[in-house]
Amino acid sequence: MRACSTSDPRLHGDRLRRSGDLHQPGVFDAAEGLADELGMSRSELYARAVAEYVARRRGEDVTRKLNEVYSKMEARLDPALDALQLASLAGEDS
Repeated sequence: MRACSTSDPRLHGDRLRRSGDLHQPGVFDAAEGLADELGMSRSELYARAVAEYVARRRGEDVTRKLNEVYSKMEARLDPALDALQLASLAGEDS
């Protein structure tokens, strides 16, 4: 088992929770109400919320990087694919 130190991020979260920094007006009560409604503890609600936030941020980072890569590429459709698309659209009018 690893020894805990003051730089352990798990301890910082615990200290924040105890210090009342998460008790912004209305946020604590709203979280408690939602946790009750969902049938889970506040702790589980906070853990799920943070996990969802992290996943969303990772997705935004991937999107930003892809946009950066694609912005440097010429946006041109292959002429053969262009012809196939036009041909498929012509058949939709009937």
